[in-house]
Amino acid sequence: MLLDGPDVIPHINLNAIAGLNDGDTSIPSDLPYASSAGWSRQAANFLSVTRVVGRLPAAEGEPESSHLVDLITAASTHQAQPAASFHPPFAIGADVWKVSTQLSVTTTFGPGTSTFLCPPDAQPATDPDLSRLAHFINCHGGQADPQFYGQSGTSYPVALASNLLGPHLSAGAVAAAECCYGAELYNYTMAAIDPPICMTYLLSGACAFVGSTNIAYGPTNSNAQADLLTQYFMQHVLQGIGSGSALLQARQKFVQGQIMSSPANLKTLAQFILLGDPSLHPCTAAADGPDAAAEQDAPGTMQAATAAVAASEVLAPVQDRKMRRLALHGVGLALGASATKPGSEVEITKTMRDRLSELARAQGLAPKEITMLTTSGGTLYNLAAKAAGLDRKVAVVVDRTERLEFQPGPSIKLMVAHIIGDRIVKMEVSESR
Repeated sequence: MLLDGPDVIPHINLNAIAGLNDGDTSIPSDLPYASSAGWSRQAANFLSVTRVVGRLPAAEGEPESSHLVDLITAASTHQAQPAASFHPPFAIGADVWKVSTQLSVTTTFGPGTSTFLCPPDAQPATDPDLSRLAHFINCHGGQADPQFYGQSGTSYPVALASNLLGPHLSAGAVAAAECCYGAELYNYTMAAIDPPICMTYLLSGACAFVGSTNIAYGPTNSNAQADLLTQYFMQHVLQGIGSGSALLQARQKFVQGQIMSSPANLKTLAQFILLGDPSLHPCTAAADGPDAAAEQDAPGTMQAATAAVAASEVLAPVQDRKMRRLALHGVGLALGASATKPGSEVEITKTMRDRLSELARAQGLAPKEITMLTTSGGTLYNLAAKAAGLDRKVAVVVDRTERLEFQPGPSIKLMVAHIIGDRIVKMEVSESR
C-alpha cells in the first residue's frame, strides 16, 4: 500500500507512448510498483504485472492531515458486505457512449441492468441512486476538474460533481471510472477549486476507486481499453476478491487478451490505478462460487492459476497467501514474456499512408497525424516472431480537436491499425473519455 499522495510517495512519470500524440507529455503511474522489472520510464517494460498495489491517498498539497487519518480509520474498521448488496449498481455514461456503457454494464452485472445516460440523467435527479455500493462511470473528465460530464452532440452537461456527491455515497462503495483524469490527485487548494471526485468518494466511505491519471480511451459502440480494464476490476471485486488483487488480475487479463503493441492499450495499462487500501475485500463471495468468473478465462495455465487464486482468496486467505502470490507472480511473468509492445518509429510508404487516410476518413476521423511503429515483445514473443518471420508493425492515426473553454479537455479520436507485411489485418477506433 502506497500511503499518501503523489507529492509524498510519487507516481512514476512514465514517458508518453510513441505515436500517441494526444497532448499528454507523461503518464503518472503506479504500475511500476506492481512489477518486479527494474527501473525504467518506459511503460512497455512493465507488462509483467506481478504485485498487488494500491494507494491510500491524499490530494497533492492536502492541508488537512485528518483526511488521511480518516481513510486509515475507515480501512481498519471495514467489513465486507454480501455480493448481493452490490446489485443493482449505479451506472452512468455519456449519451454518445450509450452502446458501449450498456455493453460494459451488462457484461459486468448481468442482463437487464439499467444505466443512466447524461443527458438527460444527472445530479440531483440521480442522487437517490448514489447510495448503491457498485458505481460504474463512463463519462468525460477534465484535467484538474472536480466534475464528470455527459455528452450529446456538442453539449457537455455535468453528470457528477465533487461538491454534491458526498452526502449520497455509502460506506464500503466501490467505483470504477473510465473518465479522463478520473483518478488525478490534483492540488485543489492551489487551484482554489473543489477536491477531486475520487477523493470525495474515499472520504465519504468508499473503499476502492479505480480511475485514470490522464487522458483515457474507449470506443463508442463496443468495448476496449478503459471499458475492459474497469470491467475486469469490478468483475473480480464481485467474486469476493480483495481490491488490490482484483486490479492485479484485471491488469493481467488485459495483457492476456489485448494486443499490447497498440499504444492505446499500453497507455490504458499504465494510467489506471487503485485508490484505497488494496487489502480490503469490498464484498464476500458471490453465491455461484468464487471461481465462477475465473473459469471464463483462456484455457490452460492462466485459467488454472486464476481459478486457484480466486478460490484461495476467498476460502483460505491466510493459509494460502503464499500460494496466491506465487500463482499471480508466475502468471504475470508468463504474460509479460509473451506480450507484444510498440517499438520505434519508422517511415510510412505513400501507398500505406494513403490507405490509412482512406480508412480513417471512413471511420469519421480527419487523419491529421499518422505514425508507423515497429513492434517487438517479451522473450517468448520475440522467439516466436523470429521463427515465423513476422514483419509486424502498428500505425496510429490521431485526430485531435480542441473544445471550447467551458468543455472538458480536447476531443481526441484514434485509429490503430495492425499491419503484417504490407497488409492491414486489424483496426481499432476509439476516442478520449
